[in-house]
Amino acid sequence: MQGVRPTQIQRKLVVNPNHPSFAPPTDPAAALTSARRFSMMDTLIQGLCNLFEVDSGTGEVLPKSRTSLDPAVLASSSHSTGCCCLNILTTAPPAGPWTIHVSGSLGAQNRAGRDMILNPTDAPVEFGAFTASGRPAFQGAVPTAGHELCGHAALEEIRAHPEDLATPPDTALENRHSRPYRTNRELNLFGTRRARQKFTRTRRPRTASGGIR
Repeated sequence: MQGVRPTQIQRKLVVNPNHPSFAPPTDPAAALTSARRFSMMDTLIQGLCNLFEVDSGTGEVLPKSRTSLDPAVLASSSHSTGCCCLNILTTAPPAGPWTIHVSGSLGAQNRAGRDMILNPTDAPVEFGAFTASGRPAFQGAVPTAGHELCGHAALEEIRAHPEDLATPPDTALENRHSRPYRTNRELNLFGTRRARQKFTRTRRPRTASGGIR
């Protein structure tokens, strides 16, 4: 109808355009421009759900449509876990924004104060975790981002993180996003600190054809 605006989302997830103050000055990512930080994190965000992107001007993680998305549609999409967890983080109740900081020397992690660290997409390090049987499993940059965003931040947002279950979960949000909730809790797709021990390895350089040198 004429004069009716689409519902606007609350902006709750943003990429820090600058080198984080808690990272060392010798950090390989210290020289990255704001545009490069936004571009690298956009690659990870769209890898989790191509309905979201990092705004190239502000660093905010937003739906490409710039309007609220239907959780039921997201839950039935091909990237349901990533889409639903990003939807949780960008439409969460007002408890302050989540901030993604880019660092090349600090490992991917969630920090106190609604901060998380993700690594540059060109970092020469691969992240992984030990499975329940003790086997190493390298997961790549996008699943590593999913571990932090979906396996920690989104579950903390709805008070369903295993380390925070002393607080009753937000059942309204849990019901709206039941598929990613079940995926993280039952299959441990992106893992938790209790279930998996993270590890890293340095990537070997690859030739232009993709072979390992």
